Amino acid sequence: MAKVELRGITKIFNGTVAVRKTDLEICDGEFMVLVGPSGCGKTTTLRMVAGLEMPSDGMILIGEKDVTYAEPKNRDIAMVFQSYALYPHMTVYENMAFHLKIKKMDKKEIDERVQNAAALLGLSNYLARYPKQLSGGQRQRVALGRAIVRQPQVFLMDEPLSNLDAKLRVQTRAELIKLHQKLKTTFIYVTHDQTEAMTMGTRIVVMKDGKIQQVGTPAEIYNHPANLFVATFIGSPAMNLLEGTLTRETDHLLRFCGNGISVQFPNTDLKIDNNSKVLLGIRPENMNIYPVENNPNFNDSCLRCMVEVVEHIGSEAILHTRTEHQEYMIIKIPGHAKIPAVGAQIQAQIFYGKTHLFDADSGNKLCTRSYGAVENC
Repeated sequence: MAKVELRGITKIFNGTVAVRKTDLEICDGEFMVLVGPSGCGKTTTLRMVAGLEMPSDGMILIGEKDVTYAEPKNRDIAMVFQSYALYPHMTVYENMAFHLKIKKMDKKEIDERVQNAAALLGLSNYLARYPKQLSGGQRQRVALGRAIVRQPQVFLMDEPLSNLDAKLRVQTRAELIKLHQKLKTTFIYVTHDQTEAMTMGTRIVVMKDGKIQQVGTPAEIYNHPANLFVATFIGSPAMNLLEGTLTRETDHLLRFCGNGISVQFPNTDLKIDNNSKVLLGIRPENMNIYPVENNPNFNDSCLRCMVEVVEHIGSEAILHTRTEHQEYMIIKIPGHAKIPAVGAQIQAQIFYGKTHLFDADSGNKLCTRSYGAVENC
């Protein structure tokens, strides 16, 4: 096990900056997930840690040892790729043992490591089989086993579940979490799938355009996004955004107004100009719906909407709606609730307890209201 540090890491390809002055500390035994859209620099960052790409600038340390320009074989890491990259002419046992044989390790030690890894991954009954005789999930476990037998300080994983079907992805995701808990080794995992990031990582790094946007636990990233990009990238369906203005009514009270609604934000520290252009962020699950003619809690935080599409997904339903000001809004409600029909007029009441304000120009977070309190203003 080892701590991994990136100090000012930059990577430039033919004049294009892929990763910009990245600083990151990954703790010993942590499961760190790098997530972001295609081209954000997450895989390039991982490949620099692996030694498959050399940084244009900066320093990489693994276990307090400078490995910035060290060969991959001298970094004590093991990497699992998107493709399984198994040798088709070798059995599962031979695939898992191959690297250890290259290192001329004792046969007894090799056998012990392979058997232990196979037992850990549920592969003990498949050691004599060839890759073509295995399912996709079993092949991925063989690739993991090949990494485990090396007993590295750090595991690096580049979208290892992307070739699996949806059901198998969920199952293998759980297996990886349990594997990390058993091995207690440092994992660095790259994915574009925010669900994987939220369910697997002890911490998450959200990246965009080669820069880190936010680092935090899944709860911190979800509940307190640092900016508009993080807010809309993390969460499914994405956060709703309403345009409006922010004014200071008193020393202790801010008010958002826009699209026919008004939301208060008690605050004394935030420096704003009156009628500053802002965006109000509301997650789809943070609204209640009522029929237009029967809302006992009607107030100025209610939006009148028309239902355009209804997605029934069992435990919940997702309503795609349009406000009377033609703003697109997604509302998530429990599947057991009375679900309005397409074309129905409803009132969506915003939960005061979970709203976010962002500067309309910069996208930076202004504040987050959490159950009556205003945080990070």
